[in-house]
Amino acid sequence: MEPVIFLVFMHLPDGGPVIQGVRSQYTEGDWVDITCISRKSKPPTHLSFTVNKQKVIPGWVEPQINREDKEGLTSSSLRMRFSLLPRLLRDGYARVHCKAVIPDLYEKTAEDVISTTAPYQASVLGGGVITVFGRDHNSNSDTKRVSVNSIPE
Repeated sequence: MEPVIFLVFMHLPDGGPVIQGVRSQYTEGDWVDITCISRKSKPPTHLSFTVNKQKVIPGWVEPQINREDKEGLTSSSLRMRFSLLPRLLRDGYARVHCKAVIPDLYEKTAEDVISTTAPYQASVLGGGVITVFGRDHNSNSDTKRVSVNSIPE
């Protein structure tokens, strides 16, 4: 009897998950409606949310949707909706994480910040460097240095 060989095709997502729908500012009690997306994998990724590193209430999360394309790769999305209650806020912020997992093969996490503080607006006459405190989503830094050029009158 000849041995049987099984070939399993796998494709890991090219990048990590992405959180969509986060607004620049919220007020306590606002509805937060966000979606986590992981694109093109086989097998599909399993998505999950946490808020401030705590598991979320199951009623906040809708069932995961998996859509297979013509190449057999699956894009997955998970929607979460909840009221921004004061108990969720730490100094005006709540940190939301979405984890994408293919067991024993792949695990990546996306983070975003739900903020109740107003976005910063600077009016500067002349040039210089100012420091703006807030969240820089690209570098995960809490402080951003900004160069400001003179604006001709």
